Amino acid sequence: MNRRRQRRSNRGASVTLEFILVLPLLVVTLFAVAQFTVALLVRQAVTQAAIVGAREAGKGEGIDEVVRAVEGVLQGSHGIEVDADSGVRVLLQVEAPDARPATSEFGDASVTLVPPAAPADGEVRVTVAIDMGRRPMYNWLFNFSPDDFVDVDFRVRDFQISSLVRKE
Repeated sequence: MNRRRQRRSNRGASVTLEFILVLPLLVVTLFAVAQFTVALLVRQAVTQAAIVGAREAGKGEGIDEVVRAVEGVLQGSHGIEVDADSGVRVLLQVEAPDARPATSEFGDASVTLVPPAAPADGEVRVTVAIDMGRRPMYNWLFNFSPDDFVDVDFRVRDFQISSLVRKE
């Protein structure tokens, strides 16, 4: 009878040890899931903001109205503002003969934005670039990011989304 109790006691200690060894892996996995989820939510909001901004630009609106539309989406979903130090940059490209300038920019000039090709005749393109490193939550797993992490590379921490529409 004593041997049986002793075996159970040893099993309890080994289960505790296994839990202690696995706990850090579980915590890192939890943070990875949370980080990736938030990054995808922000990416979806930026995509929606680019689409809404392009629709406004397609109606003939200038950069101020486009930025207001982009900011409305980003502010409503994640509390992100578009200003000189917010980590968001908006680029409006208009096909040449128009009352508006061919290219207009607004927002944080320190955010990397590679302008896409100029739009074709009768088209307008809005590009929204965001630096995810401006928010502390996005840096949780900065060192754990693998090389090919879907479309969001946490080491770079910035991305841009473009939307192209035809002028109305």
